[in-house]
This record gives sequence, structure tokens and C-alpha cells, in this order.
Amino acid sequence: MSHSQALSDDQVGQELRKMTAFIKQEAEEKAHEIEMKADQEFAMEKAKLVREEQGAIDTQYEKKSKAAAMSQQITASTVSNK
Repeated sequence: MSHSQALSDDQVGQELRKMTAFIKQEAEEKAHEIEMKADQEFAMEKAKLVREEQGAIDTQYEKKSKAAAMSQQITASTVSNK
């Protein structure tokens, strides 16, 4: 296509369709990239929260386990003192 000739209406329409298709394809690729990044960030944040909550649960369990052991010792001591 030379610059000295004007484009016909059909050629203009064809070029516009090509440009539109290209822009749409680029937008779809960018949307896919954004979605993938969001999914990755979600998975990382979820894993972080799960680790934090598991740590909190472990801490609670340890406290309750120590309290139960102490209670058993007190009960055993009370029984042996009678």
C-alpha cells in the first residue's frame, strides 16, 4: 500500500477491523495477565493467613495442654494427700 494513493472505503474498513482486532487481543491478554496476578496474590495471602492461624491454634493448644496437665497434677496431688 503506497502513501500516494488514498484508501478506499473498503480498505479503510478492513484496516479498522484489523486495528480493532489487535486492540481487543491486547486487552484480552492484559486482562488474563491481571487475572493470573490476582490469583497468585490471593493464593499467597491465603497461605499467609492459614500459617498465621495455624500458629495461633498451635499456641492455644499448647496453653490448654499445659493447663490440663497442671490440673491433672493438682488432682493427683489432692487425691494422694487424702
